[in-house]
Amino acid sequence: MVPVMSQRAVTMYEPVLSCSPTSNAPAVAVVPSPSTIAPPQAAPPSGTERRDPNSALPAPPPGGTEKSELAPDTAQPRYGPPVPMNPSASRSISKPAPSLRFDRTASVDGSSVLGRMTDEGRVPLSQSRVLFVNADDKNEQYQATTDGDGVFRTRLASGGWLVYTFDAKGKPVFSRRIEVTKDKGVNFTLVNR
Repeated sequence: MVPVMSQRAVTMYEPVLSCSPTSNAPAVAVVPSPSTIAPPQAAPPSGTERRDPNSALPAPPPGGTEKSELAPDTAQPRYGPPVPMNPSASRSISKPAPSLRFDRTASVDGSSVLGRMTDEGRVPLSQSRVLFVNADDKNEQYQATTDGDGVFRTRLASGGWLVYTFDAKGKPVFSRRIEVTKDKGVNFTLVNR
């Protein structure tokens, strides 16, 4: 058998080694000694550029240098930090501050109200509604909904507030009155009967 090397087209050319038996060929191919192998000769360039084969690569063009430092363990060049620009060119143009709109301004005058709603057996009630009505102005009302643990949170202005829960028909049922102060929050538990 004599090994024969050929190529076939796939999506790129790849070497294919095939062996075909011959009648007089030895089983192992004889490789010539390294002293008898001639180095491959490159074809002379067809352009007009002439270079001394013993000289180094040509110098880079004037006006700059070409330098590429490879990152360790990779063949990719490593890029350094960007070159700083002229400080006057890097200043951004600041936009004027938007005008103040009092109809869009929220007040921080409010204290936190934290509570928990349970049933008569002290089991937390989730997704239940709590209604807060200002004792001085009945038109000022806030509503909170309990989370999965029966806890509700809201912020109310200082003053007296009437707290209502809702019955099975969705009607408000008075529960208690609380006093909210600016200095401290209010914590309480509601029992929905």
